Amino acid sequence: MKYLQQFVCNNSKEVQLSCTITSNALSFGFDSWTHTYNGVFIRHLKGINVGNTSVVLINTCQFYDCGQYKCRAWKRDESGLKWIEKAGELKVSGPPFIVETQAISTPDLSFAAKFVSLPIAYYLEWYISEEVLNNSSKYNRTFTRDTFTVYIHGVPVTVAGYKATLTIDSKEEMETDEQVYFAAPFEENEPNVYNEIVADSDEIMSNHHHQYFDIEISHEDTQSNSYDESSNNC
Repeated sequence: MKYLQQFVCNNSKEVQLSCTITSNALSFGFDSWTHTYNGVFIRHLKGINVGNTSVVLINTCQFYDCGQYKCRAWKRDESGLKWIEKAGELKVSGPPFIVETQAISTPDLSFAAKFVSLPIAYYLEWYISEEVLNNSSKYNRTFTRDTFTVYIHGVPVTVAGYKATLTIDSKEEMETDEQVYFAAPFEENEPNVYNEIVADSDEIMSNHHHQYFDIEISHEDTQSNSYDESSNNC
C-alpha cells in the first residue's frame, strides 16, 4: 500500500489524503479512515474510492484537522483475505492557534496568552498599540512551553504549546482604550503565507512579518477568553 508518512496543509486551504493498493489482488476494498491525535480517537471519515485508491478530501484545512490519519484496506488473493493499514500525520501550517487569552488589572496589569504554533514560535514580541515594547524594567515578560486541553472535533486532547505573559508595573501609563498585541513570528528562512501583519498601518506591514492578536484592557478585574471550535483558526 502506498501512503505518505506526512501531509502538510496551509490553514484554510484544501488538502487531500490518499492511499493506494499496489498489489494485483483478485478483489479489494477500503474501510473508513480513522483520525486520531496523539493516540486519542477523534473520528471516522469516509473516503472517496476511485479504482485502487481511497481519498479523504478536507476542503478547509484547520488546526482541528491535525493529527494522525489511518487508511485501512482489505485484499483477497490466492492465500485468502488480508487486511492492510498505513498511518500518516497531517500538520496544519498557519498562524498560531490561540487557546486562551487573559487580562488582569489588579494588583498589577498583566496579560497572558496560551497558543499552539506550527512552525515553531522561536521569538515573541509585545506591542502597545503599534509600538514595540522596549526593554524597560517596567515590563516583566515570560515565554514558556506548556500543555493545554483543546477540543478537536468535540474530543478533548492534550496539546503542546506556549504561554506568554506580560506584566506592567504601572498601568497608569496606558490609556484604557489602547490595545496590547503579542506576536509569534516564524523562521525567516522558512517563509509562510501567513507571515503577515494584521494592522491598519501600511508602513508597519512593510517592516514586520508577524501575526498579531489583540487583547483589550478590561474594566473588570479579570477577563478571560477561551477559544473553541467556533473560533477562527489562528
